[in-house]
Amino acid sequence: MLIMGLLVFVLIAIITGTGWYVWHSKQVADKTLDAASKSAQSTASSSTSKKTAAQSPTTTPVSTQSYVTIKEWGVRAAFAGPLHLEYTFRAGNSNTADFTSQELLKADPTCTYEFGGIIARYKAEDQADQLQSGPYQMTVRQYIASDTNKDYAHIGDYYYFFDHTQAGCGSDPNKTSDLISKTNDAVKSLIPKLEAVPAQ
Repeated sequence: MLIMGLLVFVLIAIITGTGWYVWHSKQVADKTLDAASKSAQSTASSSTSKKTAAQSPTTTPVSTQSYVTIKEWGVRAAFAGPLHLEYTFRAGNSNTADFTSQELLKADPTCTYEFGGIIARYKAEDQADQLQSGPYQMTVRQYIASDTNKDYAHIGDYYYFFDHTQAGCGSDPNKTSDLISKTNDAVKSLIPKLEAVPAQ
């Protein structure tokens, strides 16, 4: 009877031990799988986040470049100076633009157009008499070839030149001379930057 009881106890101990071992192994395996799953999800989430960041467009600042545009000629020049330039055409002459600046007009209202300088346009075969002193009969093409240091712009069929004003203006020219000079310099700076207005 004692041996039978002992056998029953041993059998129960074996079954209990085996059950505990199976249960414990399953718990360890579940924890390992759960940790691996979380790690994979975290990696996937990180990868998606990086991909989204890489794909999101970079904001490019919009250019706020301002221009002085001579719309009648279809040309413009980038300009970021402190002056506000204005122009008009001489009566009966659509090839000469006389300039001034709002600042010069504010200093003295008699400092109207032309006191800020002149931009004139010519075709290659036009006479260059107005571009030089003396009774020369040169075409603009010949004039450019003879004076390679002359500042001009060539756009399409036209050549553009700057001419500095030769006179002071206002009731007190001493008060306006600095602004006249600055306005002329600003207009002169347009020449190398002249370009055709882009087609819309």
